[in-house]
Amino acid sequence: MIALGYLFQRWRRLDIAPVVDVTFYVASPLLVFSSLASRSLSAQLYLVVVAAATVIAVSAAVSYAAFRGLGAREVAARVLPVAFMNSGNMGIPVCALAFGPLGLASASLYFVTTNILTNTLGILIAAGEARSLRGAAAQVLRLPHVYAALLGVSVSTFSLTVPTPIATAADLVGQAAIPMLLISLGAKLADPGGRGQTRPALASSAMRIGLGFLLGYGSAILLGLEGPVRGTVVVESSMPSAVMSFILSQKYGEGSALVAQTVIVSTLLSFATTPLILAAL
Repeated sequence: MIALGYLFQRWRRLDIAPVVDVTFYVASPLLVFSSLASRSLSAQLYLVVVAAATVIAVSAAVSYAAFRGLGAREVAARVLPVAFMNSGNMGIPVCALAFGPLGLASASLYFVTTNILTNTLGILIAAGEARSLRGAAAQVLRLPHVYAALLGVSVSTFSLTVPTPIATAADLVGQAAIPMLLISLGAKLADPGGRGQTRPALASSAMRIGLGFLLGYGSAILLGLEGPVRGTVVVESSMPSAVMSFILSQKYGEGSALVAQTVIVSTLLSFATTPLILAAL
């Protein structure tokens, strides 16, 4: 599906922004809602939020210390793609296909946590100054996935009944999110930006996947997560760099070409590492 999106974009060169908007603001929030509302939520699922926040925070701290210690340039452009993983476009589909409905619900909570931290901690890293967080709370309040998750958790917790037409519509549109997330990722990878920075991008990519795996596995063990929930945390934590990290670097900071190359390199690298991680799990 990623290859399909890549080839289609290379062939047609279309503006995929409207497709991305529909997927982000309509389909994927409904996927989050339906996956959480349709099942009984255990304490393990709520610990996914803690695991996701831990992996992101520690990844940011470790990579920042490492790159600063090595005297690397464009530190923010190196830290962003290490700290923030593609928990949406790749993480949700992989976990849904590998671990079933429980994996989808876990991945949805992981994705919502990533979204919130991307629009707060991510902005701080990209801009490198505290005043860059001004208005970050307002940005979080504009994220539809936050409301979808809260609504889905409320329906499950209080055993509310969703009218059948609404539940059916949410489920059908939500199912469209998984292929569209992957196809839109492939279309984004058709952008050749960031050429000539393969070596530093490879270093950040290796850290994103390798460090993410170690932190995801460690946090899952420490929090006592088991089964599909543990698998989801490990897989999500090992995902390649988020496309959103490129957007943040372009909007608030510098080194966007390096971030773009890291997104591409880490995604290609994950085609080899993700099956290995799944086999190990």
